[in-house]
Amino acid sequence: MKVKCDFVTNSSSCSFVAWGIQTDESSLKRRLKKEFDEYKTEHGLTETEDDEYDECEEVLTEFLHEHFNKYDLTVQRRFDYDDILIGKLVSKMKDDETLREFKTKVLDSLKESGLVIKELSYIEESWMDA
Repeated sequence: MKVKCDFVTNSSSCSFVAWGIQTDESSLKRRLKKEFDEYKTEHGLTETEDDEYDECEEVLTEFLHEHFNKYDLTVQRRFDYDDILIGKLVSKMKDDETLREFKTKVLDSLKESGLVIKELSYIEESWMDA
């Protein structure tokens, strides 16, 4: 089975339905600076290369997916709005799980990932390919 990590280029639409947070790139980079710096070092990216790197957005996207995947969280980037959505897909909720239990798991996963927040948002987004 193939897992979609970002926009599907041959699809007419894409959606993200989850409990989580919506943030922007600069805020997230600030909050996860240590982890992102370690990721760049592990992948052999120096600061000079990073500054010049045309595909820096791709490096950040790969880092975000790899980082949050460890905590069973999904990431969706909206490049046109600089939005980054992070959360647990509603489809991952178990049949016998209450909404409170599910939301607590999401908060715990976000905290473990390095993002301490107090309140979740219900995120329901979809995009159409132009």
